[in-house]
Amino acid sequence: GSSGTRLHVYTWPAEHHYRTIYPASQLGWNVENRPGISHYGRNYSMVEEKLGELLSFAKRLFKHEGLSESQLKKVPIFLGATAGMRVLHPADA
Repeated sequence: GSSGTRLHVYTWPAEHHYRTIYPASQLGWNVENRPGISHYGRNYSMVEEKLGELLSFAKRLFKHEGLSESQLKKVPIFLGATAGMRVLHPADA
């Protein structure tokens, strides 16, 4: 979004597919960068840097929780966009 880009980490029981059960989160399993990535428009290197910071947070969290490198490669990532992205010109989004 325009005010900040957020990362939320969720878990769900292994016996359930991630689309069939409401996920759970833990206190401290989210982080935010300000301003949001929409602020950078076509400055793709800054978008990459800011998203990279969020993903690095998740990677540290997963390693702390005991996930291996091979397990990390299987973690699904979903990117959603809010009003901050919708106000950009389509060429900049």
